Amino acid sequence: MSTETESPVQYGGFWLRFLAHGIDSIVLTLASWVLERVILSVFGINREEQDPLLVQVFSMGAYLCWAFPYYVWGTYRWGTTLGKRVFRLWVVPISSQGPVSLGQSVGRTLGYVLSYLPIGCGFLMAAFQPQKRALHDLMAGTRVVHRRPVRGN
Repeated sequence: MSTETESPVQYGGFWLRFLAHGIDSIVLTLASWVLERVILSVFGINREEQDPLLVQVFSMGAYLCWAFPYYVWGTYRWGTTLGKRVFRLWVVPISSQGPVSLGQSVGRTLGYVLSYLPIGCGFLMAAFQPQKRALHDLMAGTRVVHRRPVRGN
């Protein structure tokens, strides 16, 4: 019989998640910028000579080419992203502290679209929801928890 008590779950709060998302966005923006430059140079296209709307659509497409697998695979394989890892935040199923399923990871990532509409209100929900769950967490049956480092004996 164990004498240790399980520590209470500490949810990832709005501001930590906001900062983590900022880090993830910087990583994805840099990666998409590189992808965009490579594709444009391969096809000999000068960005400055193109219609600004077309350039913006192309840039968004390059961003999404990285963002979807980044969030899906990061959450499914490691339970976190680079930005969340900085703040020791992990995505777990609502029912346990275990790993999320691939379906939950895909659903959560697709839910980001709705969380951005309108004006990021789906993300803002995390500031007011008792378990700090954003709209995409509610949709996927996940939550974000803060894990303290394990200390040696």
